[in-house]
Amino acid sequence: MNFINQPLFIIALLVVSALAGFFWGWPQYQQFEFATQDAERRGIDLRNREQYLAQLSHLRERLSEHEGKLAQIHEALPDELSLPLLYSRMQALAAESGGTFQSATTTEAEKAQGTAGTTLRAVSVSFSFTGSYEDLKIFVNNIHASSRFLEIDSIQFASDSRQTAETTGEQFNFQITAKAYSY
Repeated sequence: MNFINQPLFIIALLVVSALAGFFWGWPQYQQFEFATQDAERRGIDLRNREQYLAQLSHLRERLSEHEGKLAQIHEALPDELSLPLLYSRMQALAAESGGTFQSATTTEAEKAQGTAGTTLRAVSVSFSFTGSYEDLKIFVNNIHASSRFLEIDSIQFASDSRQTAETTGEQFNFQITAKAYSY
């Protein structure tokens, strides 16, 4: 090899090496950088999920301390409104008060806005109750004391026309309209 050609050969080899390094190495470097950023992003995402799960675990522990109260709330405002269960509960309350639960009708009422943006479903229940005034007072107190959330809208009453003066205790027919709520 010639001494003059040797530097040109070295320069050409360096240029070819630099170009090969640039065209082969640069994409590899970009892939490496992308993989590093992706790993960092996934690490951050994993840490955020771990924090979220830790918060949920802490919240579950706090809620488990109040299980009894939450069960009462769930009973007062169930997820689904079961009309047969509601009628059964009303019949039991009427029997406890000494009166008679007779007929009932329901109509879908408006949706009520609850706290924290929740929507409550309201059902209007109209039913007949027969008993004395004292029976009605006990019945209304039983409704207010029951675990089921019922809101009495109106009470109408009429005396039983078939009743005679000899009948012990005056009986009335009460028409009660109430609202029952659920989620």
